[in-house]
Amino acid sequence: MKKIALIILLVISCTYSSSLTLKGKVAPPMMAIGGETTGLALILQDGETVELLYKQKLKPGETLKVKGHFIELEGPERGKRKVFKVEEILKD
Repeated sequence: MKKIALIILLVISCTYSSSLTLKGKVAPPMMAIGGETTGLALILQDGETVELLYKQKLKPGETLKVKGHFIELEGPERGKRKVFKVEEILKD
């Protein structure tokens, strides 16, 4: 029984830590009450907007591929939210 639980935990941890690549256009700078935003977002090809966590400024309207993974951030007003933590930027 312990071996099965360990295998399940390993599969779950690998699933959440794997990298993804997203492609889209950099959205105009975002603002939110209380500063509960990273200020950066990527508009994907299907129109969905994904908030990005990245330390450098990005040029609005630029098409990029970003490699990274989703993490969860929490704030007092918005609560828990998923943000894409960028590990690498690949210009399209």
